[in-house]
Amino acid sequence: MKELVILLAIVMSITANNCYAAAGCVGRFVNPITDVCWKCLFPITIAGFKVVSSSMPDTNASGRLICLCPKPGIPVPIPGIP
Repeated sequence: MKELVILLAIVMSITANNCYAAAGCVGRFVNPITDVCWKCLFPITIAGFKVVSSSMPDTNASGRLICLCPKPGIPVPIPGIP
């Protein structure tokens, strides 16, 4: 068993590679002041109750208090809040 551990350690040390991270960020960070449409964020409705109102139209979400959402792969619906 000890020989197997030593052999495994040798194989792992031979096959180990160095990974280098990128020098800097390639993406761009979101500027919350200019990149987010704050007027489009509202109204907010949770379980049929309007939490924050707005002049913008609301989505056609369910007005029920609790919903049963099907989940792929699981035959039993999962309860949630619409």
